[in-house]
Amino acid sequence: NMLLFLGIITFVVFVHELGHYLMAKSLGIPVNVFSVGFGPKLFGFHALGTHWKFCIIPLGGYVKLQGDEDYENEAEDPCSFWGCHPWKRIAIAVAGPAVNLLLPLLLFFGYYWGQTVEVQHHYPQGVMTKVHKVDAKTAAKASYMMTENMYSALGRAVGHIQKQGVKKEDLGGPVAIYQETQKAAERSEETEDWGFLIQWIAFFSINLGIMNLLPVPLLDGGHITLSSYEVVTRKKISLTARTRLHFAGLMFVAALMAFAVYSDVVRLWG
Repeated sequence: NMLLFLGIITFVVFVHELGHYLMAKSLGIPVNVFSVGFGPKLFGFHALGTHWKFCIIPLGGYVKLQGDEDYENEAEDPCSFWGCHPWKRIAIAVAGPAVNLLLPLLLFFGYYWGQTVEVQHHYPQGVMTKVHKVDAKTAAKASYMMTENMYSALGRAVGHIQKQGVKKEDLGGPVAIYQETQKAAERSEETEDWGFLIQWIAFFSINLGIMNLLPVPLLDGGHITLSSYEVVTRKKISLTARTRLHFAGLMFVAALMAFAVYSDVVRLWG
């Protein structure tokens, strides 16, 4: 189950970073590095002008775009991340979470399409049960309904948190994610229905997408906010201000992770 847990995280993170990668490439911004995970590299290769690597800590990932360290664009490179129009940076930042939010549709569509279902047909002479294969149209409709239900459930959960406040039960760290993965996998094995595991992957992907859209420096939402400010004012914030904001964002993310780990500890040992 640990391999399954790591595989799910790697897959969802890969999809997220792939969104950034594809948008950047489509806008003419070279991607120098595509990394799934952090820390020492396990393995990697070069392809399509990018160094692809998988690292030992699979709890995240990143894409390194051309010129992303040259904030003032001293190289005057129009194809660098900081040399391109801020609208392009917004599009690149949005693309990762957007793919995560849309992934459930693809997962459920793949799950439903081609499945065989028993349908009862009523005739004057009696009832006859026939086996039908789910076609693409029906699969698309079912995947949309499932995804809509998941978003509705998340909306109700957010509403509950807004009324009751954030409690330790509302957040979970790696241990909680592992436990939920194990529950979904066990239920799928018991019922021989992998829909339970797919539903959990979809839920995890949506959560990752929403978290990354928070307007916190260091996250995609922070990039979107700062680039939007640049669009409105037609000027960048200073490098010093940006560095301070990113440090504040780092502290916020670290505090959130610490609270999530604390929730894990309380959940395990009471």
